[in-house]
Amino acid sequence: MNIIPAIDLSDGGCVRLRQGDFSAVTRYDRSPLELAATYARLGSQYLHLVDLDGAKDGEPGNIEVVMEIIQTTDLRVQIGGGIRSTAMMERWLNAGAARCVIGSLLVKQSSLVREWCAQFGADRIVAALDVRQRDDQYWLAISGWQETSERELFSVLDEIHDWGIRDVLCTDISRDGMMTGPNTRLYQSMVAAYPDLRLQASGGVSSADDLTQLRAANIPYAIVGKALLSGAITHEEMQAFQVNA
Repeated sequence: MNIIPAIDLSDGGCVRLRQGDFSAVTRYDRSPLELAATYARLGSQYLHLVDLDGAKDGEPGNIEVVMEIIQTTDLRVQIGGGIRSTAMMERWLNAGAARCVIGSLLVKQSSLVREWCAQFGADRIVAALDVRQRDDQYWLAISGWQETSERELFSVLDEIHDWGIRDVLCTDISRDGMMTGPNTRLYQSMVAAYPDLRLQASGGVSSADDLTQLRAANIPYAIVGKALLSGAITHEEMQAFQVNA
């Protein structure tokens, strides 16, 4: 398994939201560039950046800090937040991002995302599937988690798998930012159905024990944000879970 550290960006700084709520924000003194450099020194190969200003406003924000991270580290950066047009995709990929993270458009404009798979390559896209449980099934949440769609998780996985997408970030919204542990059972069901999925488990990772649980379940990647910022997962523990992948 490999940890993918997460940094949420707003106004050029590092923040964390509670369950995606912009009114429940925690700001950190560490600069995003400093954090990225630290994670690189600890053996990270990947970095997950979320442009919260882009997600809120529909236009790319935090461009300078993202560019600085890409240019000054060897991290493979995946960037998400408000990517809603071909021009925005091209802008981030041309800037050196390894992949773009696409969420709501998978439901709202699926044909456009399918075109991007053909144009840019499906391996340049991470499908962000944010889910809420209802009636023993998981349904995709969209529009900054303000809406629950009528698309069920596994039906969407069937569709995007046909497009060639293998990098999938799945967040159980009920656990995001809550430090309550990941939904390992959900992730196990996903990799059992799609063995070639490069799944990124997101939401709730709060300790090295959680990481051990995910690794035992053969989950290839874990997104870790708040637990690293708070020290709940130490740098030594983080290094122990990094592998060449």
